Amino acid sequence: MKRGVGFCENIECGEYYKGVFVMSQNEFFCPRCRVKGFIEWERYQYDNDFSVIREVRVEFDYAPVFRKYNSIAIARDDELGNHCNVLTVFSPLCRTEKRALKLAELYFAYISLNGVGVHNIDSKENTINLDESRDNVIAQCQIMGEKWDEAAIVRKSGLPLENVHG
Repeated sequence: MKRGVGFCENIECGEYYKGVFVMSQNEFFCPRCRVKGFIEWERYQYDNDFSVIREVRVEFDYAPVFRKYNSIAIARDDELGNHCNVLTVFSPLCRTEKRALKLAELYFAYISLNGVGVHNIDSKENTINLDESRDNVIAQCQIMGEKWDEAAIVRKSGLPLENVHG
């Protein structure tokens, strides 16, 4: 599922170049002025063809006026040597260095634990509708708990599953 930020380019609009979270849509129209804007998608790229990844870079603090990222955060394992791959993640959703470093560490940990590329990361978000009946909400929470128990990052982390749910 694609995630990104939509930006209004109408100078007269109060939402001019303010970001709006978007998911998997082809076009973005400003919610205030209804003028078509542009979307900056969260994306990634590998720097070379090596199978081992020793560094994850997250470019963040996106400047829509210039359509470029102002900052970069890096998580690296120097013990892997020089003949390794570098993953660069471009995230318009990150604005702070602290958040970008956590994201870089998360990607690095996931890839290290699972031995796979970022294209295999399941980034689906689950939501629970709290307006439904109490029994439905409890059932949805139980399903999410089962999915959590089955997640590869939890299984390989060594966390005791009986303590995960409190």
